[in-house]
Amino acid sequence: MGITCLLYLPSAPSTAVDHINERLTDDLDFTELDEPWLVTCRSYRDQVAMRQRAAANSGPKAGSNSSYVPKIQYLLTFGHVEKMFSMVATMGGRRTGENAGKGETGIVVEVDRDFELILTKLKNLWTKRQEVVVEGIAYEHGDYIIRIGSMRIGGELVRGLFVQAENVKLEGSSSAALPGLRGVLRGALQGIPGISDIELTLALHGRSMRKQASALNAEESANKLGALKKTESMTMPTKRPADVAIRDPKRPRIQIPEADLDGNDWHEYAAVRLREDEFTRAHEAYQFFRLFRQEGLL
Repeated sequence: MGITCLLYLPSAPSTAVDHINERLTDDLDFTELDEPWLVTCRSYRDQVAMRQRAAANSGPKAGSNSSYVPKIQYLLTFGHVEKMFSMVATMGGRRTGENAGKGETGIVVEVDRDFELILTKLKNLWTKRQEVVVEGIAYEHGDYIIRIGSMRIGGELVRGLFVQAENVKLEGSSSAALPGLRGVLRGALQGIPGISDIELTLALHGRSMRKQASALNAEESANKLGALKKTESMTMPTKRPADVAIRDPKRPRIQIPEADLDGNDWHEYAAVRLREDEFTRAHEAYQFFRLFRQEGLL
């Protein structure tokens, strides 16, 4: 496989899909693929802490046992991949901002589909908590695939869109590929009705900037994000904004800030025991795990 970049736009309406479709097919010559985009992620919470609390509350030293940190296990499947992927991590999400990566204590592994059948039989150890399904459309042009999907949680449709860009031919480290893929995503999404420029910029540059922006007042946030957008779009064409990024992914016109070019990219694969010098489906799965965790979706 190639290398992927995933973002989530929580405020984007479902009507934005039609405008993105028009941008991709009419302006950027993408072709809709027959195979839909389908991603399913389920979470299971361990029962160790619950049993310990029950035992402690019924014993002479009630409430004294609180050292155990509850665990949560995620199982993710792609509609077009036979294997599934598991991540076991601590409850309570993860740290962001300056402490990004330091709070991720999980591990991501590839498992057989039969693994979930075994897990469902271990109800005394793991109990199903939540299910998220992302379903949508995939488009292809040259070496690129762009996928757009809406989300259902517990069967209920939730506002917001997931968008993924993949360069199917590019190989190497994620830190070298992400700037080009971010440029492709910005070109495909910028100016789409219902997608604000501020939310797009925050989605492209990770959760840490979103938290920083929320801590500022509206004027300070607009100034900070405006400066970043000016840096990115300094030479952006006014028509067909993603043409350059699509045709020349190694030298996109979008200027990415230096912070996004270092080796410690925001996916932090090393924190979950994944190699940093190659990209696999397990790396792609972690992009979903990380996004679901930091958005509080699972």
